[in-house]
Amino acid sequence: MEIGGSIGFRSSESRTARARAPIFGLVIAAIVSLISLGGCGGRDSSEDRETAGPATAEMDQWEKPGGRWHRDSGGALTEEQLAEFERLESIGYLSGSSEPPDASGVTVYDSTRTWDGLNLYTSGHLAGAILMDMRGDVLHTWSYPFIEAWRAGPRGELPKSSKASGFWRRAYLFENGDILAVFDGHGLIKIDKDSNLIWARFGGFHHDLDVMEDGRIYVLLREARIVPRINPDHPILEEFIVVLDSEGNELKRVSQLEAIEKSPFASLLDGMADRGDIFHTNTIEVLDGRLAARLPAFRKGNVLICIRELDNIAVIDMERAEVV
Repeated sequence: MEIGGSIGFRSSESRTARARAPIFGLVIAAIVSLISLGGCGGRDSSEDRETAGPATAEMDQWEKPGGRWHRDSGGALTEEQLAEFERLESIGYLSGSSEPPDASGVTVYDSTRTWDGLNLYTSGHLAGAILMDMRGDVLHTWSYPFIEAWRAGPRGELPKSSKASGFWRRAYLFENGDILAVFDGHGLIKIDKDSNLIWARFGGFHHDLDVMEDGRIYVLLREARIVPRINPDHPILEEFIVVLDSEGNELKRVSQLEAIEKSPFASLLDGMADRGDIFHTNTIEVLDGRLAARLPAFRKGNVLICIRELDNIAVIDMERAEVV
């Protein structure tokens, strides 16, 4: 459910992010507790976690080579392939390219043409989320920078690019004030109402997530790898739907590429690029089954995704790992 029916922003991909939330109540207090940070595949060993960690200057400048992607090339990589991996791993977004306007906040408010309620949103300029009323009065804020989550965690290698680490791409608000937030391509964190870190997971989590009543988290994840049947020489960003438990531990993952390949809709890949960011999935939503009587493919538990590079919206059956 949404607060006053007004939470649920969708806006341009490169600027303002969407935030979704269930009922939070009228009394709002702040976010995040401290945490057990695990990796998302291919992280440092426990011994490395105790000893690893670049010097402060390197950490602050983010010059340390990144290790967020799982590389599976089936053999040694060439210099050209390594350069392509680095380019894909550094995909990010401008945090801004022009000065903001002088006017800010709610400059015009016509209550007769809007649905009253509270609004939770994230922005391209802030590693945090803001809860405000319809008049633009801020009721509560949450914030937690990526570098602090990394410092509290395994202290492995920092991502090569910090472009997408300065803001939360998406946020999900729980009834008790906890929040899940996505650092695009870098990681996923959970913080409490007072902005204390509860846990963090590092890896290629990006763009969007959805949360079930039992606490399971559905999130998009991408990994740079060479897939020989697509291109034996150049890497792609392969996209996955990953299911986590409430503590951020991975329960399941489904390859979107394989889910299309094995389905009656395999022809969707006919015009697909054979290298680089071949899917660029933007959105994920777990279906609640309300439309299943009209269309069986929309049964409860199936997942709706939006794939930018294929100009396609698809429904994936997670049990069959297939587009339906």
